[in-house]
Amino acid sequence: MKEFNIRAQDGSKRTADAFNQMSKDTQEVFEAFEDGEATTKDLFNTVIPELENMDDQVQANQIGVELFGTKWEDMGADTVYALDDVNESLSDTQGAMDELSKSQEETLTVNFSEHLEAF
Repeated sequence: MKEFNIRAQDGSKRTADAFNQMSKDTQEVFEAFEDGEATTKDLFNTVIPELENMDDQVQANQIGVELFGTKWEDMGADTVYALDDVNESLSDTQGAMDELSKSQEETLTVNFSEHLEAF
């Protein structure tokens, strides 16, 4: 993410050229990012699925290297694509953790109330 964020903000011709090779939707998110109306996360969540679903994975790798630098080269496309799955899984985990926390609070409240009634 760090390298992607750096590249997205660098204003270089190479980065702009990479985004210009992507869909109109992704280009619009990039423009919104440049205008401060979209976050790096928004951009990342648009770029990764598009690269992963490209028919020409050679082109996807070329764009990936331009947008992620050596991190893309070092980790490989499959690992970077998996980051999108990790982000989704972490979001799912947050919901589960919220439910667990709520459940624990309710149990603590019930137990505390029951003990108070005993006195």
